[in-house]
Amino acid sequence: MLAVLLQGALFLLAMAASARALIMGKTSSFWAGYCDQLRKRPILTKAATGVVGSLIGDGVAQYSTSRSVSRGTNGPVFSYDAARASRLCAYSALIGSPVGHYWFQFLDKFIFPSAMCSPMTAVIKTLLDQAFMAP
Repeated sequence: MLAVLLQGALFLLAMAASARALIMGKTSSFWAGYCDQLRKRPILTKAATGVVGSLIGDGVAQYSTSRSVSRGTNGPVFSYDAARASRLCAYSALIGSPVGHYWFQFLDKFIFPSAMCSPMTAVIKTLLDQAFMAP
């Protein structure tokens, strides 16, 4: 358990250093750091990426929904639902990202692995993904 916590802390430090590089305008350094973490810790990195994407996407969805549904006397009323966002992030980190990692690994290994860049391979993988993994 301690090893998992330590690995998580090291991952967060590495991602923080990469984020600092992004803020400083060094996008290539950020990308290199992200790719390095993706090679070293693919599940953890994809889980973190999924959480960030979930936060952004849910924030936009909540804001746009509140603007179209509830209008106060002084304009739109917006109330961010942090509990909803937390549930979505937990799902993304614990279920969505790990399952997606292994699903796409399966597709890459068994669906035309010798023709990865073929348009037909992309179409078949997309159809399988939509048939079995789309909600």
